[in-house]
Amino acid sequence: QPDEVGQAYLGHLIDPGSLCNTVEVGASILKFPYRYVRAINDAERSSFSVECDQSVQVTTKTGAKTRIVTPFEIKKAKLRVDFTLHYVGSEEYTQILQMIRTLWEASAKSVGEVEAVVKDILAQVTASVQFDMSRLGHRERALLEKHLWVRRVKPLLEVRGMLQISDEAIYFQPHPNFQSKPVKRLSHGDVLHVFRRTYGMQANALEIITVSGSCLYISFKVENECDRVAKILQEQRQDAPLGSTLPAMGPVA
Repeated sequence: QPDEVGQAYLGHLIDPGSLCNTVEVGASILKFPYRYVRAINDAERSSFSVECDQSVQVTTKTGAKTRIVTPFEIKKAKLRVDFTLHYVGSEEYTQILQMIRTLWEASAKSVGEVEAVVKDILAQVTASVQFDMSRLGHRERALLEKHLWVRRVKPLLEVRGMLQISDEAIYFQPHPNFQSKPVKRLSHGDVLHVFRRTYGMQANALEIITVSGSCLYISFKVENECDRVAKILQEQRQDAPLGSTLPAMGPVA
């Protein structure tokens, strides 16, 4: 915690150099915005320090799920945080530190340049990541040749991950995943409505409503991927046997 000098916490480096989530139950998420970082120092083989003028503390509530229940608290005080990376080799540590410094340097550039840098880094670190096809039943058939990178939109949160659709269900696999549940599975038979939505000034999202009243809100990188998935869900509706619970395609919002 920023106000507890000298305390050590074991945590996850979520957005390298920007967001640290402590493993300790009840501890807050600490965020260090790049625009307030003054220095990033390489201490030793697997450690580095971040000096910043301002940080953000996100209080969470733990239970069945970890939830953000209060507004972010801005800490306007100079702070130095030491990070020690566990279970990484020297080569991987060098890559992580270089990536953090690249993002820090990019934060002073224009929005377009920053987005280009982030997209390039994401493409590099996820090039070898694949959807876990073992999550599909042995009789299920994947309807997407390759998974799609999407964002699951939740209150105060976006979760990046991979979307796959089979002839039986919709699958969302978060990456990176900090929860115990490896994948979100939604059977086609549980889908009540599918609505086209506008997200980020583009009609590139789908809101999937289930018969139980829950919602799966998915934002796509480009609109044609959204069109493709909407078409597949519509085809599943048409191909389903008479009398089954069918997904209904709603109007574009």
